[in-house]
Amino acid sequence: MLAGLGMIANGLPAQQAQDSLLATFAGIEDDSVRTDSMLTVVYELSNFDPLLGLWLCGRAEAEPQTHGKAVVRARALNLRGIIYFKLNIYDLAMSNLLEALRLADSLGERRIRANAINNIGNVQEVQRHYEEALISYRNARASYLTNGNSANATIALSNVALVYFDLKQYDKAIEVCDSVFLEIEDPQDAAAFARVYGLLGEIHLEKKEYPTSLAMFNKSVELAAEGEDDFAFTEDLIMRATVKNELKMYDSALVDIQLAMRYANELESSVMLVDCYDNLAAIAKSQGNAALALAWMEKSKALSDSIQAEESETTLANYQALYEVNLKDAEIDLLSKDKEIQQAKLNNVWYLFGLVSVVLLAMVSVVVILVRSNKARRRINLELQGKNEQILTQHQQISVQNTALMDQNEQLNNLNHEMSGLLHVVAHDLKAPLNQVTGLLSVVEDEGNLNPTQEKMLSMAKKVTNNAGNLVKDLVELGSAEQQAAHLQKVPVPLKSLVAEVAAAFSAEAARKSI
Repeated sequence: MLAGLGMIANGLPAQQAQDSLLATFAGIEDDSVRTDSMLTVVYELSNFDPLLGLWLCGRAEAEPQTHGKAVVRARALNLRGIIYFKLNIYDLAMSNLLEALRLADSLGERRIRANAINNIGNVQEVQRHYEEALISYRNARASYLTNGNSANATIALSNVALVYFDLKQYDKAIEVCDSVFLEIEDPQDAAAFARVYGLLGEIHLEKKEYPTSLAMFNKSVELAAEGEDDFAFTEDLIMRATVKNELKMYDSALVDIQLAMRYANELESSVMLVDCYDNLAAIAKSQGNAALALAWMEKSKALSDSIQAEESETTLANYQALYEVNLKDAEIDLLSKDKEIQQAKLNNVWYLFGLVSVVLLAMVSVVVILVRSNKARRRINLELQGKNEQILTQHQQISVQNTALMDQNEQLNNLNHEMSGLLHVVAHDLKAPLNQVTGLLSVVEDEGNLNPTQEKMLSMAKKVTNNAGNLVKDLVELGSAEQQAAHLQKVPVPLKSLVAEVAAAFSAEAARKSI
């Protein structure tokens, strides 16, 4: 089943991919087995279609479990943290992982707890909170050892070595790497040994111990090739070329870079291609070929700019798709709640029908008794019966109207709450791009060398950005005021200057249209 996930994720539109996944699991009758299978697939999806993985994670949580519901939620939270980490959304990654850790602690789920702690360390390390990451990795290692999971404990120890490298505590990093060598269980695990040798090569490179660094990279390249780890093999080739350049082994360095470029193209890794271009520029510079060095530097810069632009577009697309996933989940929840409300209304109708039937039956019985006991009161009893029926009808109408009004009030309150929440979310989400635009305008202003027209346009752009920021601030304050039922304070507004400012903002467009 896992082999076909890439085709499902990459070859079908989102809705069809979701339907295909649900159809795959439909044949599994046991709820627990089906949910476990879903969460296993979520982890696989995190590598090549994280958004589809997030959607499936929510479906797994919605499965009708008879038991183990809390454990499923803890696993789902941990998986969400992993996916958000791979999407570079670190705040959501951390919040989900911390909740997974809290829930795992309360349930006594040691395996989930250890994984959550290790994943928290990953987030802390990429955010450069190295001391905190060091504590997390050590705690994860201790948990893995307690659970008898020595393989993951060794991985956590490797992470400790990486953090020491980030902290530039190279001697400690080397000491930890030596311990990792001793803990690798399978002596034939070439990929595991290659990773440690590669890290040692980087450490000795930073220490400017180039012969030792070269020896380490020679081992890592050989083992990565043996372990068929193309990604590590390419990275180690690039690093070895860097060391060879320092040792003035230019021809050999060029051979490594040419091979690395071939693998980088096969792996479609633009980042590694940038590293190759940087190495080629460094080698050309060391050989005194300034023109060639400049050409490679320009090629590296162009590709780096392209990568940055692509990453920005990807991040924006991920946020948009994530919003749509959350919106769809909210719609599903809303439909479920609406179904429950409709069922409750139906139950109330049957209850009211039974109550009315009993009342009517009682009234008819009373009328029959009165007619039989006193014929002289027949006309009066008939009139009373008519009055009672009229009152009952009016009562029913009033009851129906009251129920309808209550439902409408509840719906209006819910819509108002949802609108306020959405307004708050949208306002806060607009802050980041506005701050980025403000930062970019400041960079342009600091660069200088602007003609008067450009300076005027830059000033107008800054005013427009500030106005947009003030509008976002006003939206946030408006949402808070509505939630707290605050009283608005009316103040005079200088209309003339406001109109002049707006006219100035659109002056270029007006001139272009001659209006």
